[in-house]
Amino acid sequence: MTDNSETRVLRVSLNDVEPEIWRVIEVAGLGTLGDLHGALVGAMGWEDSHLHSFKVDEIWYSPVYETLETVGDDEEDVTISEALPKKGSTISWMYDWGDSWDHTITVEDTGTMQLGVTYPVLHDGARACPPEDCGGSWGYMDILAMLDDPDYEPQVVDRDEMMEWLGTDFDPDAFHAKRAELHMRNPRPKE
Repeated sequence: MTDNSETRVLRVSLNDVEPEIWRVIEVAGLGTLGDLHGALVGAMGWEDSHLHSFKVDEIWYSPVYETLETVGDDEEDVTISEALPKKGSTISWMYDWGDSWDHTITVEDTGTMQLGVTYPVLHDGARACPPEDCGGSWGYMDILAMLDDPDYEPQVVDRDEMMEWLGTDFDPDAFHAKRAELHMRNPRPKE
């Protein structure tokens, strides 16, 4: 049985991207996987405009979609403490079933909720989240190669079109902690 005042300090790593993109967040253990999704989207910088799912001990969890068949069990039926019971526990979170952004979530520590603290809390992180709809990890690695080498020609898209789509303000090394924490607590409205 878990204590309702427990927290989980989680390290969230985006798989298949180098250099690593990661965040450390602290969440209330009594929240559901659906609540965790909201915190993860904000912390990572995703727009929350795609389908998602969690994998916990070989069991898939997702939202109950009105117009789609639910993948696995309802994410609202399991708490964060149940899915991630102790230090070292891991689960997977898949964001955007098309681009397949796979994340590994690991419990770095457990704790107790503190008075005056609003959860979730962002503790740390590194690097910018990839742009939505850029083609998954392989598409993002192409973007990084284009930004690093002005002569690099991507294999799938036209370089000039991709750079115009990306815009001039994208910095893959930037991590805006205050913006991420704000989005964790105030999720963007779904389109």
